[in-house]
Amino acid sequence: MNIKQYTFVMMFLVGTAYADNEIYIDQVGDGGVIEIIQDGSGNKVGGSTSDTTKMLLDGDNMDFNVNISGGSNNLIGKIIGTSTVDIDIDGSTNDLLFDVDKDNTYGAGISES
Repeated sequence: MNIKQYTFVMMFLVGTAYADNEIYIDQVGDGGVIEIIQDGSGNKVGGSTSDTTKMLLDGDNMDFNVNISGGSNNLIGKIIGTSTVDIDIDGSTNDLLFDVDKDNTYGAGISES
């Protein structure tokens, strides 16, 4: 294998190692429209279940649409208010962790430490 072929192969391998995506959302207010489409594996919308980087949607009349396709993806967050949520997940070993609390009566919006 010559140096050009070796370089091309290494660029491909390094590129796939860093292909995972992470999205953090903190939306407060009424009437927001959020649409997320992720294809592939190892993607994350939100942060960790154990810290304050969870996605937060706080408001009324929001439209939140998520379409995730692939494996080992995470969708972690909190929803406070009366919003429309449409989640479509296709694949295996995907995690969906949400706190939903229309009036924040039970503390879905309280940050964990």
